[in-house]
Amino acid sequence: MLLPQFAAAPALAQHCEPPTTPEASPYRATVRAEAAHFESGDEQGFYEGLVLGAALHYAVFRARASLPYYRLLESTGPANGLGDLETKLEGAVFDDAAWSLGGAFAASFPTGSAEKRLGMGHVMLGPSVWLSQSSRRLFASAELGFMTALDGSSDDASPSDAEHAHHHHQAAANAHHEAGGPIPNPMNPHEAWLGVGVSYELFPVLRLSLGGTGAVPTTDDGESRATLRAGVEFPLGALTTGVGGEVDVLGFTRRELLVATLGALF
Repeated sequence: MLLPQFAAAPALAQHCEPPTTPEASPYRATVRAEAAHFESGDEQGFYEGLVLGAALHYAVFRARASLPYYRLLESTGPANGLGDLETKLEGAVFDDAAWSLGGAFAASFPTGSAEKRLGMGHVMLGPSVWLSQSSRRLFASAELGFMTALDGSSDDASPSDAEHAHHHHQAAANAHHEAGGPIPNPMNPHEAWLGVGVSYELFPVLRLSLGGTGAVPTTDDGESRATLRAGVEFPLGALTTGVGGEVDVLGFTRRELLVATLGALF
């Protein structure tokens, strides 16, 4: 019998992340807390976030969703509110004890305010393909995908208006600054991305993980970006706690994040 070996990233932080740990439980709930410093152009500030996530695993399919809440502190003052709702559906087309191959489709929805730079202000959609390898202690995965914005612009919009909206990544006209895009999860309106992740079980109650994500814009509006992440997890029965960090090493917006996670299997 083929058993699924693919899984969502433990924090369910964003859809542009490959699987990092195998799991076979049908349900998973997660909480991720993060604190970050950021620089965007000539401005800098801090933000705090709390991300709630859930995942459903059935046969060779997996559905997951996450919804964040942020407090953003920058020179213009504080902003509080939801971030964008992110969802993903994964399916394995080949799966055995060692290797798994499949496809996925991700979608995010504008529940976060683009004016406050907490969300993108439009729907994002995109397919991806992933490959994972699993052994007794080591799990590695890679995922290649594409994301594009549904900007909802009308045909009768003036060229100047369309250009202005596109330049701001669909942020409101009084958004904080031109580079556009949300601070907590910066993305290009159209981009191809590659994510890799590896985790190693050093002891039954200690797991190390490393990973990274890189993306390049597929239009003239955007910039290449890359994020590195590392962490440790402490699985104990149905509960897994973890701490880690993320650093943006490329892109207009740079962030350094401290992350704490709690996951429960059902």
